[in-house]
Amino acid sequence: VIIRGLEKAKENNGKIARVLRFDEQRGRYDVQLETEAATVLAVRPQSLTQQTSVEVVGLENKPELNGNTGDIYNYDESAGRYLVLLQNPPTAVSLQRGSCLLRPGTPVVLTGLGKQQFNGQMAQIVSVDRPAARYVVRCQSGSEIKVKFENVLC
Repeated sequence: VIIRGLEKAKENNGKIARVLRFDEQRGRYDVQLETEAATVLAVRPQSLTQQTSVEVVGLENKPELNGNTGDIYNYDESAGRYLVLLQNPPTAVSLQRGSCLLRPGTPVVLTGLGKQQFNGQMAQIVSVDRPAARYVVRCQSGSEIKVKFENVLC
């Protein structure tokens, strides 16, 4: 994972870490910094970006990129975009969340939903409804809901 958005320990933003465990009582992940094995931080899910594979979908300005796969290597919170390294050809691109199709099983944080009670909740992608551009996610509470691709943050 990549650490981002920390206010108190800003020097750790942008660093790569490994998830050790999730502490349900505190609602935080314990992560170990890659370069400093002795350093373990307790971080909110919203302050982590997973380095995971995605498929590019729904691009209108560069339709030739649709169907390409790549790996998320960071998230630009101010722009609301993932930074993705595409595989063929090897190219770094900045993509909106709705243009990055995540795989079932990916843990996510819900954001930007009309039903406020779900925003900020952790969930897991159960399935993908491509024609509707929606994920079916299982929330922390156990309920399953459909959300737009852009309403999850990995």
